[in-house]
Amino acid sequence: MLSIVIPFYNGEKWLPILLQSLDNSISKTAHDFALEIIIIIDSEATLSTTIEQFVTQHLQSANIRYVIIKNTSNLGVARSRDIGLSHATGEYITFIDQDDYVNTNYCSILNSSLRSGADLYLLNGIIRNTLENKEIPVYYHMYRPSLKQLIYGNNILSPSFWIARTKFLKDNKIHFSLPFDNFRGIDDWYYSLQIFLHKPLKLELIPQPLIYYCIHDANFSHNLQMQFDGSIAVLEHLYEQVSDLQKKWILKRIKTFQFSKLFYLQSKKQAILQHPIIFLHFLYHYLYDTNRLIRFAHRTVIGMKIR
Repeated sequence: MLSIVIPFYNGEKWLPILLQSLDNSISKTAHDFALEIIIIIDSEATLSTTIEQFVTQHLQSANIRYVIIKNTSNLGVARSRDIGLSHATGEYITFIDQDDYVNTNYCSILNSSLRSGADLYLLNGIIRNTLENKEIPVYYHMYRPSLKQLIYGNNILSPSFWIARTKFLKDNKIHFSLPFDNFRGIDDWYYSLQIFLHKPLKLELIPQPLIYYCIHDANFSHNLQMQFDGSIAVLEHLYEQVSDLQKKWILKRIKTFQFSKLFYLQSKKQAILQHPIIFLHFLYHYLYDTNRLIRFAHRTVIGMKIR
């Protein structure tokens, strides 16, 4: 069984689309594949009966069980995901945001892929701009991520692109909640970094686009200052847990984050003139993922603006 954790916060506009996509997908696969939907309500204003209505309307399949949990206070998406993880009973688990949805073939492809018994799967997907009704692939070229790659660039857009063995996460105490409370928007990256600190025994790639990662007018807009400072804090927290070689990667990346603060928040020209060597490292880290370059070119051609 696959457990899917869905944090819910003022998502009445989008959640039915996600639930319907899951219902459509599982209806096209074998009956031996089961889903467990764990919805974490993180809004005091949201009634559980509202979610019950969504579930009743859209999860009609006998192979979809569900659990609805309401936080006693607003805890945020990271802690909500951790609560979902603690309640998961499926052999595998993933985390899908309320405003994203899955491909019709999501369940049928996972039904065959998960039989290989890997600890971790990386899925492909589509970035969909709902405002402009345009789409581009997430990964044009699928390659095996590494800790170095994830330190140099956060190229996993959402935890929905990971499917992990639940026991692997729980045994290694991998979680989303940050060790500090003053930063937002970096818990996904923190989660991915922890996974690769523990070196999964087996990682497999699923190149078919199974996740629709949606962009719309209500997306969380990152404060760049908070993003850079939070990223540095994450790396400093992980520094003592890694090897000497990995420490070098972290120190280089911290320097480029510090450069980025000057480059984006003050003066690009001044940053380059004052730190030309670090600027080269900055470019190297920025261009480390070839998908980023192709995606930039593609979205420029079709006129798709994404943050």
